[in-house]
Amino acid sequence: MSIVKSLIKLEFRELRSSDMKMVIDLYNSLSSDSIYYRFRGGFFKDFEKYVKSVFSDSRNIVYGAFLGNELVGVLEAVYISDGCYEMAIVVKDGYQGRGYWY
Repeated sequence: MSIVKSLIKLEFRELRSSDMKMVIDLYNSLSSDSIYYRFRGGFFKDFEKYVKSVFSDSRNIVYGAFLGNELVGVLEAVYISDGCYEMAIVVKDGYQGRGYWY
């Protein structure tokens, strides 16, 4: 028996302020469950204000995972204080559960 899955080739790059619309669109496309787990509550909806605040601080780090030109995931490391960061990762709903684990 062979267990073979086709691999998806993702490209990763640091996101810039010019990428904000893509991030906002990804967040707006998330299901209620994904929003709940990413933002620790299901009522968060002001993605534009949140994304602008993340990109406005140069200490924050934001990376995107791309499948071709489509943004399918975002990693954020948001500066808290004294060199500490809060990290979060979100994957677009249609691409969740397609990874591997052993």
